[in-house]
Amino acid sequence: MNVLKEVFLEKINRKSMTRAFQIMAIVFSLILLIIVVKYAQDVSIARVMPYYNSLGAYNSYSNYSGSSYSELTSQAAIICTLFVLFFTTVQILSLLRIKTKTMKVLSIIGLSLSGILLLFGLMVMSSPGAITFDESGGFWAIYSLIILAFSIVGTIHAFKTKS
Repeated sequence: MNVLKEVFLEKINRKSMTRAFQIMAIVFSLILLIIVVKYAQDVSIARVMPYYNSLGAYNSYSNYSGSSYSELTSQAAIICTLFVLFFTTVQILSLLRIKTKTMKVLSIIGLSLSGILLLFGLMVMSSPGAITFDESGGFWAIYSLIILAFSIVGTIHAFKTKS
């Protein structure tokens, strides 16, 4: 009787964990999208501030932090890379735990995109002055939207599966 109870609880815990990670991926993809937009705006402002200051123009950007655009680009790339590592973990869990063909395909596509963005993040971190985040932020935003869609489908499949 105890063996059956343990097996039953283990299956419930696996299903709950998969569901929780899928829901967290939805929330984190929305947070990533907000972070990407904010950092892209800040980097864009940081790139034009020296030109405005050299012209003696009035500083109308009250939220400008004074950081250089290369520092902001490095910060944004590090944060986005951490999100990509989390999404990679979720995709691997989806591949292992959710046994539908749809989720296997979406997990493989998600892992491929995560690998590309991980390399892209490392490239941006290695030379933040050459590639700025206001130029590369669009890739991160599109990735965030794709992961959001995959996570919504993954959540639906996690609640439907019987495994």
